[in-house]
Amino acid sequence: MLKGMRVSKEGPLTAGTQDAIRQVLRDHIKLNRLTYREVSKQIGCAESTLSEVLKGSYKRADPSPILRKLNSWIDDDERRRQKTRPLGFYPTSVFETIRALATLAKSNGRTPDSHRNPIVEHEPPKIAIGYGPAGVGKSIGARALHAEDPLSIYIRIEQKSGTDSGIANLIIDAMGIRGAKRGRGAVGFVLEKLKDTGRLLIVDEAHRVKFSGTELIRDLADVCGIPILMLATEAVYMKLTETRQRRGSMFYDQFLRRVCHVADLVAGLDGRGG
Repeated sequence: MLKGMRVSKEGPLTAGTQDAIRQVLRDHIKLNRLTYREVSKQIGCAESTLSEVLKGSYKRADPSPILRKLNSWIDDDERRRQKTRPLGFYPTSVFETIRALATLAKSNGRTPDSHRNPIVEHEPPKIAIGYGPAGVGKSIGARALHAEDPLSIYIRIEQKSGTDSGIANLIIDAMGIRGAKRGRGAVGFVLEKLKDTGRLLIVDEAHRVKFSGTELIRDLADVCGIPILMLATEAVYMKLTETRQRRGSMFYDQFLRRVCHVADLVAGLDGRGG
C-alpha cells in the first residue's frame, strides 16, 4: 500500500496539503527508523533544508517543489522496500538488533557537510559488530537491511576474499563500478571513492576477514569516515575478547579501538533475547 498524497503537479501547495505531506513523511521516517541525513541524500537536498521544510520554518523559497519531491520519494521508497526484501524474510529480534547496530554505526558517519557539526567531524567513526551461530538469520537480516538502505554497500566475505585487496574488489563489485583498478590498486581506489560519503558498509561472514582486511576496514573508518556493520560467528567475539584481555594477538588492538558496540544477536542489545 502506497502512502504518498495526490497533489497537483504545478503551482504552490495549500497549507493543508503541505501539512499532510509533512505528517506522512514523519510517520514513514519513524516507522522505518530513517534519519534526515539518509532521506536528504536520496532526494538530493541538504539535511538542514529537509529539517526546515519538515518543521515548516523554510523561508528561503516556496517549499512546494521539495514537498512534491518528498511525496514522490515516499512511494518510491515503499515500493523498493516491498520489492527488494529477501524472499521468506520477516522481521525478528535478530533483525531488530542488526538494524539497531547499524543505527549506532551511522550515528556519526562523515559526509561532505560534516564540517557543520564539529562533534561528528572530530569523533572517530564507528564499527559495530553482531555475532551469532549459524542459522540465526545474520545473512538474510543483512540483505534486508541493505534493501532498506539503498545507499548502503553489502559484501559477503568468501573463503579467499578476506584480505585487503579481496575486500576492496568486493566493494567495487557491489558499487557496480566498471573499469576500476584491481588487486593492490583497488585498495587506494576504494578509499578515494568512499571518503566522506557516509555510506554504510555491511560486511557479512566477517569472521573470514584476515588481518590485512581488518586494517582496510580500520582505514575505511578512519580515512573515509564511513559507518561499518560486521556480522560474524562467535569466533570474532572470542578474538576481540582475547585482545581486550591482552591474551590474544595485539595486531587487532588498533582495530578493537574503533569498535563502538559488540552484540550477541540472539540476546539482543539489552541482553534479554527475543
